[in-house]
Amino acid sequence: MAGEARAAGPHVVDLGPGGGRAGGRIVATGTPEQIAAHPDSVTGRYLTRAPARP
Repeated sequence: MAGEARAAGPHVVDLGPGGGRAGGRIVATGTPEQIAAHPDSVTGRYLTRAPARP
């Protein structure tokens, strides 16, 4: 789903830190838990939150 971070896979590659010219480098790699604990990962911040339910 666009705009949502999901912890569905065994390995995550977080690219960023932003989009376009602000992105394109590897910020963090590892399990969803490792990404969530990485201080520079914007994606990790979303992996630590429970998904919103309508």
